[in-house]
Amino acid sequence: MSRLVIFKADDSSAPGWEARTLEPSGSLTDLLGQHFDYSNGSAPEVGYRLPEFKHDDVAATFDHRGGVTHQRLSAWRVSRVDEYVGNTGQEAMDDVVIAYCAYEPLPENENPWVETAPAIVSPDSFGGDVAAYEAWKSRQVVTV
Repeated sequence: MSRLVIFKADDSSAPGWEARTLEPSGSLTDLLGQHFDYSNGSAPEVGYRLPEFKHDDVAATFDHRGGVTHQRLSAWRVSRVDEYVGNTGQEAMDDVVIAYCAYEPLPENENPWVETAPAIVSPDSFGGDVAAYEAWKSRQVVTV
């Protein structure tokens, strides 16, 4: 099953509205994010919170490669869900979900940033192809 999940602010004037822009135009938007889901799991439900991510240079290791080092629950909580199921048999996604989110921040002391494990790349990442894995490793830039 393939699903596109679009997260939207249910109030376009909720805090942070000035920073929610589309690139490259800079137009204001109520879009908070989009996820492509191929898990066969259920759609987000009321109460689900979007995750929030950050990068901390001090905590980063080589395996983070400039990516996410910490995560926590965001201030956005799903308040309503609409689901649209394709019916032509030719659509790129089986269904599209629009999850409307209310701005409901959690207290800082109850929502700490949690360190995330870096993505580990191994031969399994290349379907067991050790040669492809070694070729990938040889192209990685190591900075000291």
